[in-house]
Amino acid sequence: MLIVSWNVAGLKPALQRIHEDYSLSSCASSLTAASNAANGTKPAATENNANSSTKKQDATTTTANTCPFTNYLQLHGNIDILCLQEHKIPLSQLSSRAEPHRCSTISGYESFWSCATDQKSRGFNGVVTYAKTGIVQSADSAPLQDPELDGQGRCIMTDH
Repeated sequence: MLIVSWNVAGLKPALQRIHEDYSLSSCASSLTAASNAANGTKPAATENNANSSTKKQDATTTTANTCPFTNYLQLHGNIDILCLQEHKIPLSQLSSRAEPHRCSTISGYESFWSCATDQKSRGFNGVVTYAKTGIVQSADSAPLQDPELDGQGRCIMTDH
């Protein structure tokens, strides 16, 4: 199981960078290379342009069905659990039009959020855990049982 922890110091700018670096155009060649490596095949020779373009089209089709954040997770070892700290997204933005890059809904993953809700920390802090669908048995965004501490959005507990 691959677990990754990352202090993003603001999820919105991190997602913007991921969307720039892992969009359709930049992922097609990476997905083709990753697929070739996984299958033990070598890239098509440059003389065989028809075969080459078919493989590139297959990779583009694969990426068209996924968002850049999903591409990022797959290209970096097919991450099972991703824990992010300091997402800094207010609870009111989740599942709304203001949500950056639809970050609460990622294909193949469930997300568990703890957002800062106290007056002093609102818009700061926040943690989120993305886990492959079906591997989380339970989750708690207030595991410390202290409203002052839990209101800071610094802890989430997931049971796998």
